[in-house]
Amino acid sequence: MENIILFGGAFDPVHNGHLRMANAASFLLNADIVFVPSKSPRWKNPTATIDHRLKMLALAIRQNGISGTTISDFEIKSESEVNYTIDTIRYFVKKYPLKRFFLLIGADQVNQFAQWREPEEIVKLAKVVYIPRPDIKIDEKIVKRFSIEQLPYNHTGEVSSTKIRNLQSLDMPSSVLDYIEKNHLYYIERILNIVGKERYAHCLSVAHLARSIAYKNERPEYHKAYVAGLLHDLGKGYDTEQTIAIMKR
Repeated sequence: MENIILFGGAFDPVHNGHLRMANAASFLLNADIVFVPSKSPRWKNPTATIDHRLKMLALAIRQNGISGTTISDFEIKSESEVNYTIDTIRYFVKKYPLKRFFLLIGADQVNQFAQWREPEEIVKLAKVVYIPRPDIKIDEKIVKRFSIEQLPYNHTGEVSSTKIRNLQSLDMPSSVLDYIEKNHLYYIERILNIVGKERYAHCLSVAHLARSIAYKNERPEYHKAYVAGLLHDLGKGYDTEQTIAIMKR
């Protein structure tokens, strides 16, 4: 395609909200998507290693079946400690001078856009677009100043990488959930440290069974069923003194 959407982020981990954004933007703008995972984002410190984040992103894209989608390692291989979006855009514009570029950002990033490095140069090289979120009030002065465009799509869901890391959401591809479990990332690492390997295997089995039962009975609370199964033996990892201390909190 003649249009390319650059979609950067930590993707720590990638979730269905990211994929819904990418799908919608690709359709609405008639453009290919380039995911640009960051090595050291300005606004956050990644929890998982870049290798894990890359593998989860590749699994998610493969499972989702987004056509015309690639992953760029430009920022990952950068020798700079901090990656700036303007440098990434300049790289792609130089590499593909005949393409038209869009920069897809989250609604939560719109109000911070003026603080980015060389925002005026960014909007000269790429059209900045975003997808709205009901919990984010957009600063219209920023939108007008930089001609940022809102895409007509509002079904990304309430998922976030933070919610997934804290076991507050399972809104991610099943391949990513499997990867998190197998590689003991995020909440799995914390649970494993409490209950040990043998009990963790049991808890995981119960979690899968509980989620399966919820699905088969068309219960929307499948996330709660999974969490209940995963945590049902957590207290057995604490001694009496620790248990009393937790109860007093």
